[in-house]
Amino acid sequence: MKLRDVVDLEMQLALDEGQDDSVLRPRDRGLYLAMTNAPQRGDALLAAWLEQLRGRFGGPRLGERVETAQRVSSYVLALLGLSVGWGTAELLLHFEQGGAPVNVGHYLLVMVFGQLATLLLLALSLLLRRVFTQLPLVGDVGRLLRFFVRRVQQLLPEATAHEQLAAQQLAYQRVRTRLGLYHDLERTLLLSQSQLFALAFNVGALVSCLRLIFLSDLAFAWSTSVASLDAVQVQRVCAMLAWPFAWLLPDAVPSSYLIEHTQYFRLEGRFSGAPAGSRGDAALVGQWWRFLVVCTLSYGLLPRLLTFALFRRGFHRAQRDVPLDTPAVQRVLSRLTTPELSTRGVETRAQGAEPAREALAAPVQASGPAALILFRDVPTPAPVLSRELLRSLGLRVTSVHRVSGIDVAAEAKVCAELGQQEGLTLCLVAEAWEAPDKSLRSLLSTLRQAAGPRCNIRVVLIGQANEEGYEAPAPADVRVFRDRLTLLEDPYLSVETLPAARDENQHEGDCT
Repeated sequence: MKLRDVVDLEMQLALDEGQDDSVLRPRDRGLYLAMTNAPQRGDALLAAWLEQLRGRFGGPRLGERVETAQRVSSYVLALLGLSVGWGTAELLLHFEQGGAPVNVGHYLLVMVFGQLATLLLLALSLLLRRVFTQLPLVGDVGRLLRFFVRRVQQLLPEATAHEQLAAQQLAYQRVRTRLGLYHDLERTLLLSQSQLFALAFNVGALVSCLRLIFLSDLAFAWSTSVASLDAVQVQRVCAMLAWPFAWLLPDAVPSSYLIEHTQYFRLEGRFSGAPAGSRGDAALVGQWWRFLVVCTLSYGLLPRLLTFALFRRGFHRAQRDVPLDTPAVQRVLSRLTTPELSTRGVETRAQGAEPAREALAAPVQASGPAALILFRDVPTPAPVLSRELLRSLGLRVTSVHRVSGIDVAAEAKVCAELGQQEGLTLCLVAEAWEAPDKSLRSLLSTLRQAAGPRCNIRVVLIGQANEEGYEAPAPADVRVFRDRLTLLEDPYLSVETLPAARDENQHEGDCT
């Protein structure tokens, strides 16, 4: 999936949230059947589904605008980097006839040691981010951007209607819930953009440096007020800097004679060892340029080219590894690949009978074994709920547990037991008319800690109990659950609903 597909996927998931499944299922199944060669991989199928949505329904197309904005920002950063690099080199290599020569120390301080320091800070920030994941503003510019978004959001009540503000805050909270899935994608994109600027900076500096060297005569020198820093010490520093390329370009390493005779004394306005009445050897003092150019290449351009390539590769890998096992995405894949079945003879399909299609591989199907957790005093018998979960969600209940919402120790024991079972979907059944309080949110947090960050937890809502089992939950109650549980910012937590339970004999009669 490309960046635009990821953005459009999240946009479409937000648009489909809360919509009736009886509307979404025929739409998505029809799109799947319209595909000439439906992909078998989940990511390719989602990309094809989004393309069908764009072609048939005119959207979503937010991803195209995001990609365009990202491309424009890349051009702007590249031009800005070229300009800044060019200007920096012009400033460091500024030389007027009869004036002081170009100070080699200043150039190395900025173009070599300065860039080494920024590379070291980059590596340190990435390391700290792995060790201390919650350390603010370390290796993640996105945290800083989100910090400013929250500060701006606090100013919205003064200029926004209360209803509109509530909708914006809820949408922002839902985005934050899903944003945790794309930390690697966001981080590598921001890092690659920063390295693009640094790469362009070095290109601009090198072009300006070469222009001044070949189209004008520059005089280079080094100066110091420290008596112990003599030509021998400077030669050691230069030899150390030249270590990466000395074997390949020996002429680029400054000789002891060059270093000794390019020490400049500003008080006398002459070079060391210059004959009386002259400032120095013009041909000699210009020989520093090879060393400076190769240092800029070795410590500036090549490392930035390497880091840019690494982060771009990481960005493409993050696009390839976008998690598709969240409940929201699983529902889309299920609607696409599950044939529509009708239990009433009067219902017919406008496009005719379902053609035979090979099913997708099991890992992307939203079905499998599940643990049934009855919250508080759910009166509906577990066999009825197990039957409806299998019928509506394709989940096969393998164990039944009951939690009271009061006994914290007992709940922790149940959560720990469930957390040891891999590949299990946790279905917590609650009555929709009881609003999600602190005890429910605390139980969900405990379940998440025990089961791991990528275990699917489904809060399944039912309505009032009746003789046949239960009624369908009210849409307003479902909306309350979804809005409140969004605050947990858990992308692998979903709120599902079950249709009203019917008598099993009546269901068999309908099928007949």
